[in-house]
Amino acid sequence: MRCPVISGTPRFLVAGANVTMSKLHAASSRRDAVVDGKMEPMRSPNANVRPARPQLEDGELFARYLDLAGDGLFRWMLGPRSTAILARAFLSTGHDLSYEHTSFAESDGEVLGMVSGYTAAQHAISTDSTLEKAA
Repeated sequence: MRCPVISGTPRFLVAGANVTMSKLHAASSRRDAVVDGKMEPMRSPNANVRPARPQLEDGELFARYLDLAGDGLFRWMLGPRSTAILARAFLSTGHDLSYEHTSFAESDGEVLGMVSGYTAAQHAISTDSTLEKAA
């Protein structure tokens, strides 16, 4: 999935909403969340954002959230094995779907959502070969 960049500002997919980094910073500082493209108060003051780990469990979460944000696009493109394919690709570095570009929001040990994004410079050196190998 290509991440659109407008005037050099990286953009991110968050639970299906396309938002800018400045909105994410504003949300985190006010304890708000982006829901369907709108800022809404977070329901849990105990929510934390953590970087993704290069583990299959995080890869499977990534695959599910990515497919949700893409409205089923990845299941349609990759078929019934899409979660397994994306989860394996997630474990490798140097491409757009890597764990190194992803963070998860958690509360009381439960994952609430995900953000994944990268700059145009990171995208320019990315490769699709990892996804092809995972398939």
